[in-house]
Amino acid sequence: MEETSVRSLTKQKRGNQLDEQMDILCMRIEEGIAKEPVMLMVSYAGKEDSRAIITCKLASLLANRGKKVLLVDTNFENPSLHEWFRTNSLYGFSDLLIDGPSQQMYKETMIEGFTFLPAGSKKDVIGRRLEPNYEKELLKWKKVYDIVLFQAPSAQVSNPPSFVTKACEGVIFLVKERKDKKKDITKLAEHYMKLGKYVAGVIYQKT
Repeated sequence: MEETSVRSLTKQKRGNQLDEQMDILCMRIEEGIAKEPVMLMVSYAGKEDSRAIITCKLASLLANRGKKVLLVDTNFENPSLHEWFRTNSLYGFSDLLIDGPSQQMYKETMIEGFTFLPAGSKKDVIGRRLEPNYEKELLKWKKVYDIVLFQAPSAQVSNPPSFVTKACEGVIFLVKERKDKKKDITKLAEHYMKLGKYVAGVIYQKT
């Protein structure tokens, strides 16, 4: 998949409508998974958790294009993605990491091929002893799904766990007009690129 440069993150064309940006990003992702499935982090520099709806829409679009998609909420301290699916977050990714996987954790959405994994009930994942076989479950995802999207919490609140970042090949950034500062966006992008993650794309939102 062709990379997006750090510089281009702060020079996104503001005239582009959100739907057009989504379509372009979907095509870029599809080109990348023609060779192999991909795991991507969705991250943002601002404080608002309301941007999760954009990630949900992206996952829905990819599923409607015939891709098998898993959307994972990694915001353990303040999960919100489950609200968009009118479900709870009592059992999910954090429970998988601590207690082991269970098929009951996975929520099938109304869109064919689109599966959702809530954050779960355990808020203090970082620093705890993880279930030894959790990595096998993450590897299995690449055999089941074409695309795995990890929704990260706001970079101003906390970073996703290192093992989640390690599992991802690239990052998608959500940038909000007049809300996100250029220096914060650049700093966040450079952080991931230093870790060897490519910038898969950016979705620019007007306010």
